[in-house]
Amino acid sequence: MDRPTDSSGASRILTVGLLTGLSLTLSVAENALPLPLPGVKPGLANAVTLLALLLYGPKTAWPVLILRLLLAGLFSGNFFAFGCSVAGGVTAMAVMTGLLRLFGDEISTPAVSAAGAVTHNGAQLLFVVALLKSPALLAYLPVLVGFGLVSGLSVGLLAGWTAGRLLRIRGDGRTSCNDGTPAERPQRGR
Repeated sequence: MDRPTDSSGASRILTVGLLTGLSLTLSVAENALPLPLPGVKPGLANAVTLLALLLYGPKTAWPVLILRLLLAGLFSGNFFAFGCSVAGGVTAMAVMTGLLRLFGDEISTPAVSAAGAVTHNGAQLLFVVALLKSPALLAYLPVLVGFGLVSGLSVGLLAGWTAGRLLRIRGDGRTSCNDGTPAERPQRGR
């Protein structure tokens, strides 16, 4: 896939800014929703990060993630939530980036997203256990893994579908990524 090129970097800065703004908006909206259980959210902001990873690669996706985490942390003013977000977000992005580098087109977008979501929830739980010095909280891990799988697969389908539509608009010849098949998923930067 041809990525936009701009020797001044203005195109990349604009892309990172737009994706960060969208991701931050979804993050703030999610934080306003009541949680069915502690630590359980749909992960819509993560769909934008995954979309950035799929369409533009890690060099664009990492800044989108880091900026969203910093800005959401500033907006909330909650150190505990910020720490959880950083632990989960950075770990999930590292796992998703690693899976895409290791397996390339052999792994589906929903599988990458589910692995990221489960890792995200696990890292957040480990952060809380370490902070509160309460290993008994690890009993909550199966609940977080289950919800992580469901939200991760859903976010992966959404990001794949969106990537396919954006590629169609750009004229890349692909028509969908919603089923996560490797042949239809856009290539990522390495």
